[in-house]
Amino acid sequence: MLRLLISLLLAATYAAAAITVVQSKSCDSAGATVTTQTCSFNVLPSVNNAIIVSIAWYNFNGAITATVTDNQGNTYSQAATPVANAAKNEATVYAAVAAASSGAFTVSDHLSAATYTVVHIYEVSGLQTTGIPDQATAGFSDASASSASAITSPTTGAVDFVIGAAAFNSGSTTGNAAGGGYTLGLVSGNTNLTVVGLIDVYRTNATSGAQSPTVTFGFTQAAGYSMMGAAYKGIGTTSKVKHEVTHF
Repeated sequence: MLRLLISLLLAATYAAAAITVVQSKSCDSAGATVTTQTCSFNVLPSVNNAIIVSIAWYNFNGAITATVTDNQGNTYSQAATPVANAAKNEATVYAAVAAASSGAFTVSDHLSAATYTVVHIYEVSGLQTTGIPDQATAGFSDASASSASAITSPTTGAVDFVIGAAAFNSGSTTGNAAGGGYTLGLVSGNTNLTVVGLIDVYRTNATSGAQSPTVTFGFTQAAGYSMMGAAYKGIGTTSKVKHEVTHF
């Protein structure tokens, strides 16, 4: 009797872990003007998780820029070029992959001139290990506003983490809300929000397509806002081939 060897190739799809905000922390210059503002996580981030940083500052001369480093030597990429409104509020988003993570993990916001600033840091799991955004955009309004939106180009990842960061200079840390499908993130300000404040909204596991992170302010912003939106690709799903051998 002939023995036939038949190899059956069965494709199996394995879902990756969902995108999750592991922890977050807010820090500000407490009413002082600074050139560097540090912010440390309460718990050491896991290696290969993403570190997302949102920053607001008072760009009083229109020329102040912000860059980000940490004490682990990780490399941060800015999602897009930020823009300030007439009230000199400016917001930006940076991201890095925690390729190194040991001891205390401290993120630093470096400003090109001393000013007021607010920093929010997030550890996010389930993202691709590049730190480069899928899509990002920056915008502003000089008109009185009850809400702010950052429209990103349609995302291309199977799942994305989307964040919107809005800088403003009047209002309250209460009464703010996120638009549909989004979660209200950190809300904080400097000098009781009369100089600069920062509100984040985010969405985990957003499917591909147009995204619009939106903040509804608890207090109408008479001077408008500056906002940046950024989307980062999740790991998504992967397909593997499973081999099974059957003998006859």
